[in-house]
Amino acid sequence: MKKDNSLIGRFESITELHAYLQNAETAEQFKGRCASFDGDEEFTKSLNMEQADDWLLHGQPEIVVKIEQSLASMAAADGVKDATATTRTTVRSVAGNKLNMAAYMAGEARCMYRTVRVPIKRPVINVVYNSGATAQYSAAEIVDAAFKVLYALIRIEKTGIRTNLYAATISEKSGQFGGILLRVKDAEQPFNVLKTAYPLCHASMLRRHKFRYIETQKAAKSGWVYGYGRSVDIHGLKESLQGILQYDCCITFYDTRHMTVEDIVEYILHNGQE
Repeated sequence: MKKDNSLIGRFESITELHAYLQNAETAEQFKGRCASFDGDEEFTKSLNMEQADDWLLHGQPEIVVKIEQSLASMAAADGVKDATATTRTTVRSVAGNKLNMAAYMAGEARCMYRTVRVPIKRPVINVVYNSGATAQYSAAEIVDAAFKVLYALIRIEKTGIRTNLYAATISEKSGQFGGILLRVKDAEQPFNVLKTAYPLCHASMLRRHKFRYIETQKAAKSGWVYGYGRSVDIHGLKESLQGILQYDCCITFYDTRHMTVEDIVEYILHNGQE
């Protein structure tokens, strides 16, 4: 779904994005110049588009191992435990500690009462993280900034709060916003590092898949042919999302590179629960 004069594509799953990129044709103005395919390994951190596609669908092993090791060590250090709150409620059952006389007299099998624990419904925060960064920043810096966001969200979920997470690669060029807005986590699902790490953290998501998406946009103004835009700051991100996605909190690479995990947790909770 796109708004007028916007080149932003919103996708609700990785498979939806992959299918689009596989089937969409290159726009006329980009034929003969496709940075998504031409980018070198040093810049994109992938050998080619085929390898990047495989990582998008199945995860990038090295980055997943690095993140899982870091998550384990940080979790052990901070000692944050799961705190999914529950409450007691009484339900009818075939076995229990109190008889429901009316049900018993009626011959119903579920004629007993028993007490069970059920999770308390927790608030949901909709978070958008824009990993876009200009060419002056290294792939390692992109990974490090996104990792802090990932760990901050895992810590938030351990308190019982749930999150919907969108990975964004949005930039601005010639008065147009362009890029990908991809849901990588649903509030009803636990974090899957294998699924989340590549679109959130890897340079190829920005420098191959985002570029490829822009190259399919017939409405892209001529300026995009000579550069894929300047990645937006927090103000640009908020403006770009108007009419496209309702969110509670958005944050960018330019913010998180200077923040600690604790800073990010506080920022998301403050903005997400206003």
